[in-house]
Amino acid sequence: MKQIVIAISLFTLLVSISIGAKNIPIDQVPMYGGMDRSSIPELKKGDEEFISHVTKHWGSRKAAARAWIEQGFVFHQKDESEMAMRRFNQAWLLDPDNPEVYWGFSSVLYDKGDNCGAMQMGQKAEDAGIETMNPPNQAMILADIAMITTICAVSEGSRQSDRYNLVIRSDELFRKSESIWASAYLYDKWWQALYWRSEYAAAWEKVMMMRSKGKEPDEGNIQLLRMKMPEP
Repeated sequence: MKQIVIAISLFTLLVSISIGAKNIPIDQVPMYGGMDRSSIPELKKGDEEFISHVTKHWGSRKAAARAWIEQGFVFHQKDESEMAMRRFNQAWLLDPDNPEVYWGFSSVLYDKGDNCGAMQMGQKAEDAGIETMNPPNQAMILADIAMITTICAVSEGSRQSDRYNLVIRSDELFRKSESIWASAYLYDKWWQALYWRSEYAAAWEKVMMMRSKGKEPDEGNIQLLRMKMPEP
């Protein structure tokens, strides 16, 4: 295990390259910003060593990717976004066909306030084939994408011509999530999306459905809805 930790540390140093005028480390951009890493000898060598070490330890690239994704979400839950993005990029390097990699990218971008970027990564997760995942995770990903799609639609950077289609898309994703696994998690995301769209009566309906699943919304969030419309 010590050998693997050393390999990761070296790999991390190798990817500490800045891009553009914003001086953003390349490992803090999803999919390393789309750069051709094999064209840079130091990166190519570091990637090969990293893949070799972790594949030997976990038995396959796919298994190693799953471990790295799990670590990424652990860091994400601790609000350590830089480490989370780094792990998701390493997981993408190992297995770019894993939809949870893109879910990870989407989660970190959302926390950074890049709502439309998060939506795009969410769409990549769906395109990568979330139907291979268990139903609860499928439904959770779809609910996340749906809420982020609404937030992108109502954000200032979203073009007016796109907003209608994004709202329609959001509703389609929520319904698809509901058909797979109707959970409190889904209805929590759904009522919040409706709140952002100023559909307060519909938002309260989803709050009631969330409660029917045995969960209560966050008190701070629900107070915002009460300020817009008294609880029925």
